[in-house]
Amino acid sequence: MAAGARERGGTGRTYRILLVEDNTQVGALYTATLQRLASGDGAVEVAVDHANDGEEALLRLARRPRVDLVVTDLYMPRMDGFALVERIRSDPALVMTPVVAITAGSLDARDRAVELGVDVCLQKPVKLADILATLRSLLEIA
Repeated sequence: MAAGARERGGTGRTYRILLVEDNTQVGALYTATLQRLASGDGAVEVAVDHANDGEEALLRLARRPRVDLVVTDLYMPRMDGFALVERIRSDPALVMTPVVAITAGSLDARDRAVELGVDVCLQKPVKLADILATLRSLLEIA
């Protein structure tokens, strides 16, 4: 669980999500979905940052403010999602950051992602409601 999400709860809070996806159309769809996590009353806000691959994601993760959750594809150019998860899990400053992978990969790929430290691995095609439910659970948003 993201330490910040747990410490501050879900009221008057901005959740920062890093979306790592190289396909711009898929990225736009996921961004719109992630923004649905925000509450209509402003008690919960969602800020979505985007990276096109693992290398770009690591640069964004090194910046402040801290990211509360990472949503990543597994198959991307330059640095794939597997290498990204390995780097996140080996960095003491990032090790507790929840990571969700969304992939069209095989069962072996999903198993490998979980072994590397992905908290949840969703299979494409994925229902948008499943993405929302998973992220609400990981961020403890009612």
